[in-house]
Amino acid sequence: MANCVGLDPVVRTVMSLMARWGGNATLVTDTGGGTYDPTTSSTIPTVKQYTVRVIAEDYIQKGGGVSSEITDMIQNGYKRIFIKPEIGVPAPRVAVDYLLFQGAKWNIHSLKEYNPSGANVYLYEVYARQ
Repeated sequence: MANCVGLDPVVRTVMSLMARWGGNATLVTDTGGGTYDPTTSSTIPTVKQYTVRVIAEDYIQKGGGVSSEITDMIQNGYKRIFIKPEIGVPAPRVAVDYLLFQGAKWNIHSLKEYNPSGANVYLYEVYARQ
């Protein structure tokens, strides 16, 4: 893990755990196009799928009634999923893209980038719900 020297301790820990116990997921991105279906009067989105490396944990509500932006938005039933960026794979987008993981569709509700240098994203942290 020499390439992790100098990184945020959270990033180092997650990357180490991901290398050992992480799994694959499918990031499904909306490419912005679509095909109009006149029978349903709706547009069927055009999507692209990417295989990404992830590690996830169940989110457990903490704080005992303490309210903040994050505790008001994220609730029990969500997963905290770390995604390793890959070359050629776009960054996940909140409320647009989703993950196929553990046999379910996980809609992305929040996104945090770990980008200490401002040049390279080392890790994405998302909160997602089925």
